[in-house]
Amino acid sequence: MKSKGFTLVELIAVIIIIGVLLLIIIPNISGVLKRAEQKTFAASAKGILRTANDYFADSGATAIEGQCFNANSEEIKFDKDYQITGGEICYIDGTAYLKKVTNGKYCATGNTDNLKVGSCN
Repeated sequence: MKSKGFTLVELIAVIIIIGVLLLIIIPNISGVLKRAEQKTFAASAKGILRTANDYFADSGATAIEGQCFNANSEEIKFDKDYQITGGEICYIDGTAYLKKVTNGKYCATGNTDNLKVGSCN
């Protein structure tokens, strides 16, 4: 009479297959999470630029070419907490320009037309 169930060899084969699948899937998931974090910071950087452009537009004649502010200064009031840890926001060529604004993990440089976001080195 045959017993119903799996042999030890079959169970080990299934465990090995699951292990191989996990080895393939886990690095892909971490890559997706990293890209999502970077895109989130890029969206925050664009929000910072919009707010800074509004600030410079409202300050009118007081916005001086080349004028820079610390990115987390009280001078420019952000309506959101962008969790910025450093960098500068400058008024260059009539628009806001980010100079290596960072959240500690990623950095953003440029203006609304040419924004570069990457890991800080």
